[in-house]
Amino acid sequence: SLADLLTEKDDFFDQVVDNWPRLFPGLPARPGRVQDGCIYLYVTKATTSFSLRAKLPFIRRQLQTLPHAPKTINLRVEIHAS
Repeated sequence: SLADLLTEKDDFFDQVVDNWPRLFPGLPARPGRVQDGCIYLYVTKATTSFSLRAKLPFIRRQLQTLPHAPKTINLRVEIHAS
C-alpha cells in the first residue's frame, strides 16, 4: 500500500509498538512513526504534549531495555487528532 511505501521499516520501532501497552499502560501517547531514526510519539492535545515532554527521559530509559535497542533513542512528540 501507499502507506507502507511512505513508512520506514524499522525492526526496533516494531518492537516499541508491540511493547508500548505493557511498558506504558495508561500513557496518553502512542508511537506514531519512525523517521530518520527518530520515533514520533502521537498525542491528541497540546496540554498532553507539554506534560509528556517531562517524561521523555523515563520513556527513553524504558525503551532502552528492549532487545537490540539503539544506543541513542531520539523521541519527538506530535499532536494528532486521531
